[in-house]
Amino acid sequence: MILKDSYLYYLDGDCKVKRISTNGKNKKTIYTSKYYTGGFSISGDYIYILNETNKSYWPGSKDTITRVRTDGKYAKQIASSTSSYNSYMLDMVYYKGYIFYQNDYGIYRMKADGSSKKAIIKLDDIENYGLYDGKIYYIKNGSLMRCNLDGSKKTTLKKWSGKNSLGCIVNNKIYLYLSKDNSYPIYDIKTKKVYYPNK
Repeated sequence: MILKDSYLYYLDGDCKVKRISTNGKNKKTIYTSKYYTGGFSISGDYIYILNETNKSYWPGSKDTITRVRTDGKYAKQIASSTSSYNSYMLDMVYYKGYIFYQNDYGIYRMKADGSSKKAIIKLDDIENYGLYDGKIYYIKNGSLMRCNLDGSKKTTLKKWSGKNSLGCIVNNKIYLYLSKDNSYPIYDIKTKKVYYPNK
């Protein structure tokens, strides 16, 4: 759910993005996906919507990103995956003038109109990622990594092993899950220390 200009924008079911005014009135469907809505971001007067498919049910279908005005007008597809079975788009977010998303081959970045798409982290071993304070944080082979928004200056922040995941980043703290010991450590970006609150 996202608040913008006295409206709450939210997902309703699997395929609809709706909005409602903060006084509970003026409910409106902004966009309806043909398949599933995998998430959305808002910047300025536009909503960026990830449409996810299930290729086992719809062979030849593609994941797509659609840009639509916040009033529901002028919907336009600006990017898509290929139609191959293992091609997909996940974890899309609009950040600092760019759209970021992830697939089997790494993390991609493109401009808001869908142009200049490029793989900024070309890897097939990324679990997930987060954007914070002009940096990309991600898990590679179990370890916590960081790089610039263009993929440069990749740095290992903390070495771990296992199928770990990055939860969220709030107030300079990265919340993680480690599969090896089923723990939930917190990495402090400022101090570079790791805390285990559940131990």
